[in-house]
Amino acid sequence: MRAMASGAAAPEAVVHTFPSPTRVLAFVRRWSVEAEGPVALRAIRNRLRRLGAELIILSDTGVWSLRADDELQRSDRAMASAAILHGMRTRGDVIIVIDGAGIVRFAHHGTDSLATSLARALPTTLDRLP
Repeated sequence: MRAMASGAAAPEAVVHTFPSPTRVLAFVRRWSVEAEGPVALRAIRNRLRRLGAELIILSDTGVWSLRADDELQRSDRAMASAAILHGMRTRGDVIIVIDGAGIVRFAHHGTDSLATSLARALPTTLDRLP
């Protein structure tokens, strides 16, 4: 599977697995729950609330889901889609925003690690949305 690009349709498996109106998929291999902390998670929730989005985190430590008003949860429902998306085989970390119509609105495919903290990486990414 090729890397998803802005304006392209997201894979059906992703659209149907994640029912949120807007989905932010973060492939951050070195990310961990312990690295964020409560202040950082609160900042992420605020960003998600403004966007009306769900964040799906895919890392070496597992797959996690976070919504603006929910606790961070390990997510089993994402495993099938994660396997599909990992077919992109990018070398670095990736952040993809998919809207409710299943269209990729933003895609950052890095050649290295974005950041160990999503609270630092997401504002830069989400502020560039059209």
